[in-house]
Amino acid sequence: MARRLPDPPSVTLKTPLPDEFIIADVGTAQLPLFEPADAFRSIIAAGYRSLLTVRIPAREQQIMLAFWSKSPGAFEQRDAATARQIADYVALSVSHEQLVEAQRRAAEAQARAERLEARVQVLSEELESKTQIRVVGESAEMARRVEEGIAGRGDRYDRAGDR
Repeated sequence: MARRLPDPPSVTLKTPLPDEFIIADVGTAQLPLFEPADAFRSIIAAGYRSLLTVRIPAREQQIMLAFWSKSPGAFEQRDAATARQIADYVALSVSHEQLVEAQRRAAEAQARAERLEARVQVLSEELESKTQIRVVGESAEMARRVEEGIAGRGDRYDRAGDR
C-alpha cells in the first residue's frame, strides 16, 4: 500500500530560489532558503530525506516541481536533467489547460456578447414600436394632420408603401 506524502510545508522564502536545487539531507542540512527552520518537520517525520526541485514557467505561472526520496543523498546534478524533462511535460500540460480555459472564457464572452446584441436589437425594435404610430393605409384625419404639419412627434404613417 502506497503511503501518502505529507502536505508540503508552508514556507517563506528568504532568497529567490534557483531554477533547480538539490538538498542531500533535509534532516541535517542548513536550510537558509526557508523560514521557519522546522518547515520540513512533517516531511522528515514521514521518513523523507532528499529533495530535488525544478522550477519552470507554464504560460501564466511558475511551477515548482519537487521530487522527494527517503534516502539521504539520493539525487545528483545529473538527475536534475531528468527532473527538468518531467517538469517540461507538466508545464506543457498546465499550459494546454490554461489555453483551453482561455478559449472557453473567450467562447463564453462571445456567446454573452451575441445574446446582448440580440437583446439590444429586440429592445430597439420594441422601443421603436412604442414611440411611433404606424398607420397602414390612409385616413382623412391623418392626411390632414400631415399636410398641416401637426402630426405628433413620432407619428408615422404608410401611404401606399411609403415608410
